[in-house]
Amino acid sequence: PPELPGIRARNVPMGGAQSSIVVTTHTAPAYAPGELIAGCVHLHLARPTKCSFVQISVVGAEHVSWSERNLSQFRTIREMYAFLVQEKTLTIFDRGIAHGQFTFPFRIQLPASLPPSASCTSRRNGAGSIAYTLVAKCKVTELFTKDLVHSISFVVHHSQPPAIIPVPASISRPFTRLILFSRGHLEVKLILSKNVFQSGELALVTAEVCNRSREPIRCFRLRVVRTLRMVARSHRRAVVESLTQAEYPGIAPGAVVAGPEAFQFLLQMPNLTPSIAGHIVRVSHVLRVIAVPAGCFVGELFVDIPFIVLPTQDPAAVDIQVAPPNWSPTVLPVADVAPAPMLEAPPPYSLQSQA
Repeated sequence: PPELPGIRARNVPMGGAQSSIVVTTHTAPAYAPGELIAGCVHLHLARPTKCSFVQISVVGAEHVSWSERNLSQFRTIREMYAFLVQEKTLTIFDRGIAHGQFTFPFRIQLPASLPPSASCTSRRNGAGSIAYTLVAKCKVTELFTKDLVHSISFVVHHSQPPAIIPVPASISRPFTRLILFSRGHLEVKLILSKNVFQSGELALVTAEVCNRSREPIRCFRLRVVRTLRMVARSHRRAVVESLTQAEYPGIAPGAVVAGPEAFQFLLQMPNLTPSIAGHIVRVSHVLRVIAVPAGCFVGELFVDIPFIVLPTQDPAAVDIQVAPPNWSPTVLPVADVAPAPMLEAPPPYSLQSQA
């Protein structure tokens, strides 16, 4: 994986004439499931303000969106499903009025099982992601006054990468001309070197071929195919894309290639989006091996070999607070937030979106 980039710092205005709230973390914004997030919520109330409480929340959510044509108009379909919500009230203002500068330290324990952060954007209209956000909120009870809210994003990595094993596959089908006339049988035994890849890696496919047909195989093609599946209420969409392709020499009629002489197909993986297995968004990849006959009106034979794509370990950029010289807050005790149970399945879809 590439080196971790630095944290993006931005001086969020605090300590001036405007009230504000900022949430910061003490560590890099990348975590594994079960780890502890430590940080602070900084609250600045420039004037006596009617407010009831200050809250910190951790939200893990899936997002999908795409556009589709409805009669003569295009409309955008969006959906959000929050599978993780951890909330903790840091303080309650007894008198309902507060004024000054406050710092609320907190420690949040993430659940031991979480899906990793990932996103996928299709060139053919569609996007899906799994994202995590840390939200600080001060509830303001004054009329015509918005709550003070600030949020930052963070990344969750894989807890335990899947075991790396070779993946076998095979083709054993007859060639047919014009669907009706048989031209013989083709048998291909395939082994993909491993089941887990990242962008730029080399995939090795070993192929033992027995061509018991009267059709020469002009070439073999290897194609990486990605499928993005999305659900939004009563709408469903699947986008299938070919990401890269390579051709390799074929084989003559009646020829057999096996053992030490088996074909070795090498394919460099393109820039891959991570595999996602969520409730409303799923991204899967297969390596499609295609046998292309030389004759006319003879259908191609193919087999799909599934594999997993791991995300690169890049943390998200996060805003950190650069406190002004006159920042002298009242520091409250540390608030601990226990792990919250994750939702196993989304609620029944209604006509109103959660987005």
